[in-house]
Amino acid sequence: VFVFSANNSGSTFVAKALARCASAWSLPTEGQLVFGFAGPKPRASGRHFIWAAKQQWIAEYRDPSRMDWSKTRRAWYAQATASDARARVFVEKSPPFLVLGDQLRTAFRNARFIMMVRDPLATCEGIIRARSRTATRSGEDIRTLAAQHVIHCFEQQSRNLKDLAGQCTLFTYEKLCEDPSGCAEQVRALLPQLNDLDFDIRLRIKGKYDERLRNMNDEQIARLGSADRTFIEGIFKTRRELFAEFGYRL
Repeated sequence: VFVFSANNSGSTFVAKALARCASAWSLPTEGQLVFGFAGPKPRASGRHFIWAAKQQWIAEYRDPSRMDWSKTRRAWYAQATASDARARVFVEKSPPFLVLGDQLRTAFRNARFIMMVRDPLATCEGIIRARSRTATRSGEDIRTLAAQHVIHCFEQQSRNLKDLAGQCTLFTYEKLCEDPSGCAEQVRALLPQLNDLDFDIRLRIKGKYDERLRNMNDEQIARLGSADRTFIEGIFKTRRELFAEFGYRL
């Protein structure tokens, strides 16, 4: 099962909760960062957190000739661990894989996908804050790149829902915070083997949090400030219909 979401959307919490299930085996970190992963790495090209900002970057990342899934699969399975030797569900979460659903469905038998989206402004703020420590190589405004990245991730999730129908489920970050039991039930309907899945738990995330998931949208959006928020919303308003498709209204 692959967790599909843009970065800063709650997918780390979901992946960690999945990994606690008796029937799950998983990697110690994102699959794209594991030794032996045979594919391009956004961090190496300076595109970490903004890997979908430009359609050209997405096309480069999706190039099948740059991926060796057989080699990657061997590396992943050799390093994955489980609490139960009978574990049957391999769990993986790497945000850039959001654009690789077709390849993953072909390369991994019985692949399933858990998809997530989050308020676009909150997602954008998380990206800008993460990238503030690293200058963009192109010198472009990080607000523009972050907003474009979020738009393209929403576009891809919309396509994924159609292309992977019958193999996926989707819930929002906000619903996960408000109704963790309901979201866990969605996953169990997709993957009955994970019958002990529980999202209403405390988890240590990224060395910063050790608590139950709570909706942090308001405080993150407040960090943007009025000028940055107006700038980003000016870009987002061109895609009102896209965000409304997932229940977000600017």
